[in-house]
Amino acid sequence: MIPSDIEPRVLELPRSGDATIVIATGDQLRHLRFALRMQQEFGERVVAWYQLASPPAAAPTVERPTMLRRAKSLAKRLLRRAPVVPPSSIFLAEVEYLRRFAVVAPRLIARGDVHGDAFREALASLRPFFFLTLGGELYGAPVLGTVRGAAINQHAGHSPEYKGNQTVYQALYHRDLAKVAATVHVTTTGADAGPILRRSNPCLTPTDSPFTIIERVVALGTELMIECVHEISETGRILAFDQPQTGITYLARDCDAHVRGAVNGDFARGWLAGAIGRRKAW
Repeated sequence: MIPSDIEPRVLELPRSGDATIVIATGDQLRHLRFALRMQQEFGERVVAWYQLASPPAAAPTVERPTMLRRAKSLAKRLLRRAPVVPPSSIFLAEVEYLRRFAVVAPRLIARGDVHGDAFREALASLRPFFFLTLGGELYGAPVLGTVRGAAINQHAGHSPEYKGNQTVYQALYHRDLAKVAATVHVTTTGADAGPILRRSNPCLTPTDSPFTIIERVVALGTELMIECVHEISETGRILAFDQPQTGITYLARDCDAHVRGAVNGDFARGWLAGAIGRRKAW
């Protein structure tokens, strides 16, 4: 639950009888579950939920001969590799159940707008004690400066070794099952670089896919964040683990067709079941 490889320090925070919460998330199903689970747990302490929407991708303009060559090349690669069909989300039924606990509706905002004055002023007017994020942007110092208590981010990855984007896929690509993990950390202006508050590995099953593993990581991280919010609210302090300057910060483009294809190939050949079996035998 807490890192054993990093020295801790005590992070002191102001005590507050008005520990309000603002949430900022992406717009996918796992982000919706996170926001609703927080509202189930903390009720009317949640005073706002910002849902960051990505702009629709423009259709690329490609000459027809180039499109045909790429389509033929893709078809050949797919024929050589057994496809892995992702199962249904494990969150679908739970999200429908959690909707009954909603106390705020999402405020839709374009991702780029979180860097503007209007968003900063809106947060400043709310004066949240907690600013809880999942699947959002990198927030600048002016935004983080509006938080009275703690800004905390949930990262679907093992910091500091795997920071940034699609880090569950990156850990699976390296067959690094011990680093398939959720990290909850203090939000700073760096990508997943703030002091760690909690870090743990999810329970996996031999039938999991990369898709359901990501969801299990996110579900675990949400519960770890809830622990942190309760601990800070009740004691005004929490153990924090400053991250060493190690590891890699991955960008979205690093999780390319080669990485995803290699991971899907491993799963098609039953790698996960074998890896879990070996860990059980230790």
